[in-house]
Amino acid sequence: MDAFAKKYPRCRIIVTSRPIGLKSEDYPGYRPLDLLPLDDLVMKEYLGKWFKDDTDKIDVLWKTFGDKPRIRALAANPFLLSMICFTFGIDDKAELIERRSQLYANCTRSLLDRPYDTDQRQTGKVHITYEEALGLLKDISLKFFLWQEADFDPDHVKVIGRSHPTAALPGKTDEVLDLLQRETGLIQRLKEGYTFVHRSLWEYFTALALLEKKQEFVIRHAANPDWEEVVRLYAGLLVQDDDVKALINGLWTINRHLRCG
Repeated sequence: MDAFAKKYPRCRIIVTSRPIGLKSEDYPGYRPLDLLPLDDLVMKEYLGKWFKDDTDKIDVLWKTFGDKPRIRALAANPFLLSMICFTFGIDDKAELIERRSQLYANCTRSLLDRPYDTDQRQTGKVHITYEEALGLLKDISLKFFLWQEADFDPDHVKVIGRSHPTAALPGKTDEVLDLLQRETGLIQRLKEGYTFVHRSLWEYFTALALLEKKQEFVIRHAANPDWEEVVRLYAGLLVQDDDVKALINGLWTINRHLRCG
């Protein structure tokens, strides 16, 4: 970047980065600025363009934002707002987005279930089913969340891929993740490896992985503030009332704030 700036001194340069990947000391000649969440005016404009000024759909979504502050908070992020619009547009049902766990499940299902190139198998390119993609993302998410590493190191990812049942693709974990990056937009490639395009997605896939663990495992991690959103999503994914009650009771002595949230 410095070399480019020296070669073209009259060119104004804007460097964009996720906050987690930016080190201001790496850009001493630049002024750091944070992008603010979308305000109401911008969100309404976004909805108008997405739904081509269909006032009925826009009104339903806007009412949902007003009734559900947490969904409204998600909508302040451009990527998550697009996820909300995409998911709502599937069946025009507000119920699809009224709970975060539902929103993530419906949207990621649609993205992961996209039809891929029908010639992939014949050309020797990687092909992966929805179930395989979901399993791999859950496995990677949980392991890296336990380490609190948002960027998935390629070497560790390959180790996970070799031990994963989806590795009808031995040694091709990179190709699988590249495929998911291109076809779904859920993850992105970084210099250091891979990462989810938004932390909320990482937390969601981690919560999905926890459904296969004993509840004691979940409760044990609930004392860590970094796990609170994961536990909330996990609770939203539970189907049996007895499981929900057991989780609430378990949280009582571990994290009472989370129990009430």
